[in-house]
Amino acid sequence: MVRSALTVAGISSAARVAAAALAGTAVAAAVGLAVATAPAAADPLVFHGALNGEILNVAVDPTGTEGMLGEFVKLGDNDFETALETFNLSTGDMISFIKHRRHSNGEDDVPLTVTGDHTGLFVTEKTNRRTGLVKENIYQTLAPLSGNAITGTWTPPGNRRLNLVGVGHDITTSTTVFLAERGHASPKVSLFGSDVTANTFTPRFDLPSRFNTGSILEYDASSGHAVLSSWKGCESCRAQLWTANLATGAVDPLVKLRHGAVLSIAGDPFDQVLCTTTSSDFSVEFYNLATHTLQTIPLPNATGSQHQATVLFDAANHLFLVSQPQSTTGSGNLYLYAPDGTLTGTVAGVNMAAFAYNSTLRKVYGRSGLKDVVAYDY
Repeated sequence: MVRSALTVAGISSAARVAAAALAGTAVAAAVGLAVATAPAAADPLVFHGALNGEILNVAVDPTGTEGMLGEFVKLGDNDFETALETFNLSTGDMISFIKHRRHSNGEDDVPLTVTGDHTGLFVTEKTNRRTGLVKENIYQTLAPLSGNAITGTWTPPGNRRLNLVGVGHDITTSTTVFLAERGHASPKVSLFGSDVTANTFTPRFDLPSRFNTGSILEYDASSGHAVLSSWKGCESCRAQLWTANLATGAVDPLVKLRHGAVLSIAGDPFDQVLCTTTSSDFSVEFYNLATHTLQTIPLPNATGSQHQATVLFDAANHLFLVSQPQSTTGSGNLYLYAPDGTLTGTVAGVNMAAFAYNSTLRKVYGRSGLKDVVAYDY
């Protein structure tokens, strides 16, 4: 299970997906000692878009050779130059403009994710210039991403005002799950699954009020269910994981976690392990779906909730990748965990709150500032 989009928060509702679509694991000696001798990250690959503009979002094919990014340059009070482009994951070089235009109509092209069968998905957001709210979303696909051309339109259930706020998928399957919201004043959150390449969908179900746009989503390929988080909103409240049946919409409790909101979920479909991080904790949790056991492991170089982390699962290398953007060492770290919770490696100096990965190159990609993308080897 993987969220392959790099989140750039605060840009738009689509970037929140990619907050979910550009948003880590026995233990004793590895947790305590690996960091003391952790290698510093080698000189990273740093690159930017063809326009050298502000990056909206980046999506990476976890097992392919390309990524895509959206960017914009402000030319005047209401004039913008925008682009959606593909790039080479090894070099950062641009491959092709997918869309490129100058306009004043409040349109952004935002990459959302790359699915397990190498299809790129992006959204063209049309916003109301007066309110700043999205008034229409048009979703399109590149199947495959390496074809460097738009091949179709993706038409999720609901109208074009449906905003995606969460995405999760397992690269071993063609199924991707989505959280969506309708309305702005009192948004309602719903769940559905899709084979994005085929443009087919499960029914869309409205979720109970315990779920909101802050809920984190993953897809459990072993059961064919979505995994969702909920939280009551107080720092002393424990987070809860739930399973959601994509055929019936039934939602059932799975396990209670530590205190605070769930920041990220990643899952290993081979060993049936979920890995999570939470906001009021400086630990990483592993829940075994087969044995129903929960293991909580403190992160190295962490003493408080400011040392939170984000997790993805590299299915090809069977590793949970845990990014810790702040630590007691004064910089961030990337930790490599086996599914049983063993810390197998550390790369020091990796400061990424949100990131994507490519398992073939063993690189993680994150945003650096407003205009640059940085990639580190792991």
